[in-house]
Amino acid sequence: MGAAVVVTGAASGLGRAIASDLLGRGRRVILVDRDAQAAHTASSQLGNTHTVSVPVLAADLSTVAGIESVAKRLTSRSDVGALVNNAGGWLPGDQYPDSAPGTWPSALTLNLLAPMLLTQLLWPALAAATGAVVNIGSSGGAGDDPYRSPEYGAAKAAIRRFTASLGSRTGVRVMAVVPGWIGLDRARQRWATLSTEQQRDIGALIPPEDIAGAVAALLEHGRSGQIIDMPQRAGRHLPPTDGKCASRSRGAAAKSATIPALARRTGPCTTGSSPRSVVQHGLAMMLRKLLNRLTVLAPPPNLR
Repeated sequence: MGAAVVVTGAASGLGRAIASDLLGRGRRVILVDRDAQAAHTASSQLGNTHTVSVPVLAADLSTVAGIESVAKRLTSRSDVGALVNNAGGWLPGDQYPDSAPGTWPSALTLNLLAPMLLTQLLWPALAAATGAVVNIGSSGGAGDDPYRSPEYGAAKAAIRRFTASLGSRTGVRVMAVVPGWIGLDRARQRWATLSTEQQRDIGALIPPEDIAGAVAALLEHGRSGQIIDMPQRAGRHLPPTDGKCASRSRGAAAKSATIPALARRTGPCTTGSSPRSVVQHGLAMMLRKLLNRLTVLAPPPNLR
């Protein structure tokens, strides 16, 4: 079964989907979550499904003490070979700058410091196993439009740069998956309140199983510094009621003025991609890269 994969925030949601997918592929998994009871429940259910033992470590990754504690317990093991930094999210209540000065930094700790510090503290063990790290980003860290949780958006933007910055390291492959709206309960509830037009503008929710598959693919053969963007596709079909995809094609990123915080992703859960649309998307991406390169090469007017 090989070395174990540590999955943070694994008691529910995307983290549990990632853990289940890896277990289904024959990988050993260690669950890390702040909710010990939920984590043990998930461990029992996943263990019964996959007929394996699934260890649990309880830790609050929104505190440095919690991060260091779980890292110490993980480094005491001899089987850790990969890390999926999935734990994250908005903190409840007011967001920056309306939250108390002593409150919002916890969001930075959870969403940015925890992945960085865990990666660093586990690096020797991961390097010994020629291991890998996959960070889970978010569309909240992309773009230059207003965002309702600046601390979360800033952390997720930094996660992308953190991942890319380690692209030259070969001892441990550090990679990332950056999804848009994920088809979990909270997003589905929010999505259901939108009009049909708004839903089409934003695009279909991304099944967590698709993201889990991307994580597994990176762990198996991804290259260091690789980032898989999984944005939604605006103007395509509405999400199927059974949560399954009719196809796995990827499309162009879309920008929604309605809910910019959660838009701008191209999801694999989309249908109707004709050869013509694929060619058009490819040409558009080539043009965008060329324009970006010209922008880099040409200094702004005030510097000439």
